[in-house]
Amino acid sequence: MREGTCLELLKDGDRKQGEFKCRATVPGRRENTRPGGEMERSVGEHAADSSQPCRKGAIRGNITALEAAYEEYRLEELMDFLKETLRRYRYVPSFALWRAAELELFSREHFEKPILDVGCGNGSFTNLLFQIGMIDVGIDDDTAVVAEAAKTGTYEKVEVMDVVNMSFPDDQFNSLICNCVLEHVPDLAGALKECQRVLKRDGVFVFTVPSEEFHAYLYHYKRCLSQKEIEKANEYIRTVDFKHKHFHYLSPDEWKNLLASVGFSQIETKYYISEETMAIWDRLEAYFTSELFGVLGRLRNRLLLLLLITTPYFILWRIWYHLLKRYNQEVVSGALKGGAIFIKCKKG
Repeated sequence: MREGTCLELLKDGDRKQGEFKCRATVPGRRENTRPGGEMERSVGEHAADSSQPCRKGAIRGNITALEAAYEEYRLEELMDFLKETLRRYRYVPSFALWRAAELELFSREHFEKPILDVGCGNGSFTNLLFQIGMIDVGIDDDTAVVAEAAKTGTYEKVEVMDVVNMSFPDDQFNSLICNCVLEHVPDLAGALKECQRVLKRDGVFVFTVPSEEFHAYLYHYKRCLSQKEIEKANEYIRTVDFKHKHFHYLSPDEWKNLLASVGFSQIETKYYISEETMAIWDRLEAYFTSELFGVLGRLRNRLLLLLLITTPYFILWRIWYHLLKRYNQEVVSGALKGGAIFIKCKKG
């Protein structure tokens, strides 16, 4: 099993047959199972099953302590995702920072097979979450990245396909996952209708997108506004959108209305990537985007890239980890507002 991740098949008594839960593991850390394979029970189950006479306040105190310990464990787990992504994307720390947050959020969910990865890209994201062959199908409209995704072994099958015109029959999949894809699709309503069509009734659709706060949280956009350089601020936004090929920035309420209009229900939304994290993400992105800062900026960025390339791998990712680890902690505690949204819904 690959270091850092696993996909756990839950017992039939715990979940439906064939249902999976993504969960990160760390070499050397005790798994969340008992010796006989039985899953450890939750804090609430322990409290409910306790036969020892004790005061209600004492029980509440024990639960609070255990919940605090669990919160610490989740933070540890998140930090391990950051280590994984920094090892893999050590020359693009902004990408590693963003992906670590998404890995943590997806790892909390349960996915019942068959599973479709919509916009799978090169498969690097799901490769950090799932075991070999655990995703039934991955699709993307880019032939080159589909070939790369096939090499990861995460998918049973990978196909070149447009999300707004999928060739699958109706009611084909129990789970759809889609990470940072829908913002790149001009026909958003068409894509959502297709996702709803191929999903089985009561099937789960989990995806991430930038939020309506994305532009407002950009460090260089805010800096330009603070200096009354309105046109420069707007030009920066246009440059960012062009670079990332973004078409949509909807709020949670707008997403709920749109999803409901095409047949989804039980819609849950959660912000992630806080304003502070967005600011550091934008600064890191800009350092590696030479066209933004003129001749001196291009020279600085090239020198920085040269420094990164010549720094030994095992030193480089540790440096980034030390600098960035504090920015991802709000994923565990929860952000009131954020530059991106994690969304979960069901068909029907």
